[in-house]
Amino acid sequence: MKKILICTNYRANPNQPSCAARGSQLLIDDLAKNLCQAQTAITLEPTSCLGYCSIGINLKLSPSGRFVHHLENSEASIASILKLVKQFTD
Repeated sequence: MKKILICTNYRANPNQPSCAARGSQLLIDDLAKNLCQAQTAITLEPTSCLGYCSIGINLKLSPSGRFVHHLENSEASIASILKLVKQFTD
């Protein structure tokens, strides 16, 4: 089964960046709505950490292992993710 993993790691120390502090949960919520509307055959899963919080919000396509970094909760990011999903699931 193909999945999108999005980091939801939150670090309490403001000097250590984290995906959750950058709004990863909002990205997950908005992306889930868009994936549902697009009726894609992919699962969206929050994950505790992908190991790249300094360059997050981070996403991993699984099982291929491709990472996408520097995401944000914006229409542009969601559009680029949906484009990747289409390529990934075709």
